Amino acid sequence: MEHLTKSRYMKGVQCPKSLWLDFHDPSKASPPSDTQKSQFQQGTEVGILGRTYFPGGVLVNGFGNQKCQEKTAHLLAQGVECLFEATFKWEGIIVKCDVLRKINAQDWEIIEIKSSTKPKDEHIEDLAIQWYVVSMSGIPLVKAQVMHINSQDCFYPDLSNLFTQTDVTEQVQHIVAQMPQRLQAFQELLNQPTELDYPIGDHCTQPYICNFKDYCWREVPEVSIFQISRLDKKKKEALIAEKNFYIEKLSPDFISTLSTPQQTFIHRYLQREIYINHDEIKKLLNELVYPLYFFDFEATNPAIPRFNGTRPYQRIPFQFSCHILRETGELSHCEYLHTDREDPRPPLTQALISAIGGQGSIIVYNQPYEKSVLRELAEFTPEFAPQLHSMVNRLWDQMVIFQHHYQHPDFLGSISLKKVLPVLVPHLSYKDLAINQGDMAKNRWETAINSGDLIIQAQTWQELREYCYQDTLAMVEIHRHLTHLIHNH
Repeated sequence: MEHLTKSRYMKGVQCPKSLWLDFHDPSKASPPSDTQKSQFQQGTEVGILGRTYFPGGVLVNGFGNQKCQEKTAHLLAQGVECLFEATFKWEGIIVKCDVLRKINAQDWEIIEIKSSTKPKDEHIEDLAIQWYVVSMSGIPLVKAQVMHINSQDCFYPDLSNLFTQTDVTEQVQHIVAQMPQRLQAFQELLNQPTELDYPIGDHCTQPYICNFKDYCWREVPEVSIFQISRLDKKKKEALIAEKNFYIEKLSPDFISTLSTPQQTFIHRYLQREIYINHDEIKKLLNELVYPLYFFDFEATNPAIPRFNGTRPYQRIPFQFSCHILRETGELSHCEYLHTDREDPRPPLTQALISAIGGQGSIIVYNQPYEKSVLRELAEFTPEFAPQLHSMVNRLWDQMVIFQHHYQHPDFLGSISLKKVLPVLVPHLSYKDLAINQGDMAKNRWETAINSGDLIIQAQTWQELREYCYQDTLAMVEIHRHLTHLIHNH
């Protein structure tokens, strides 16, 4: 088992091919995305904070696994009863435990600290391989727990109940009982000289996005069977097994077994048919009241809250952009971007109240997001609650048109602004922007806020302004396209 590690074991649980590639051909892996790096960073911060809830715990750190194993053995021999990153090796498999703690005269428990809000299957697997190696190393374990974020009852600044612990001993022991056979199967798999032929599927992104996904999906076209909404799992698996990814290659017999909306999507895609319901679009556009406010928030949602009264993962808006279109055709723009470590909500709310007048439709793309942020701002600033609730009532969702009344084959089965915009407004694109996604905006803002580098900050502020400006200008241009379409029909 010398080639198995805990991370490889976890890969094998998710996908045997990923395990094989990780050992035999790691160059085929893609580098982690900015979002993945940000998630790793958040996990690290949560893990470090989690240790502070165990006073007297000793961190095992050193150079290399061998040193950490030796240090772990030394601390245990000295009688230390709580260790962080305790390191063990059994039959070549190395594990590190977030927390190893003595709970009575002879028994121990292992605790995994996670940034999620509940235990997940992959946490059970993680604890199971730890349990197996630690207990085989002679430590009498009786309990396994996941220590995860309490997102309901914890409010900053009181972080005493940021975490809650869930006992998962039974589930872990169930997997541990199968561990020798599993490890044997994984070792045999690693011994195979040629790459496994293993189908792609949901496991490529669940529970984690596999770093070999780009390689394994290289034969999947941009528009594929994966864009067919709500495709039955068995039907999808049968197509994947045949490597039949192209909509163009689906047989008429297969298509006839699909639902009416699925058949409609395929027909429109194959015929390059554009579907526009002019009457419904006109009806929706007639609801609009000038001036029109094209509006977009950017928000962060840290696992560890840091602003007064906020919960873990609560959305905290730090930026908005607003293009204002008057009935005369005059277009103006206003914005707010928060650039220090103080709570962004008070100054952002003030700027928002100044920017948006008492009447006129507020046009957004994907209304539930803006609606929930506005409602939370109203809760936080009761003095502005009437104006903020008025804004909620005036929201108008441009995305609804593309959900129901306007479909184009070049949207590639999507209704996201990033896909709709370049089709309807070819001169506007997100491709040339340094920041071109909401997740990236949040991550870059967090990095800049925490950086003391004024050059990085100045560049990030400029790039964030360009991105958020583009989001609301995109809605203006789509609105103009739709208005032109209706007037010329």
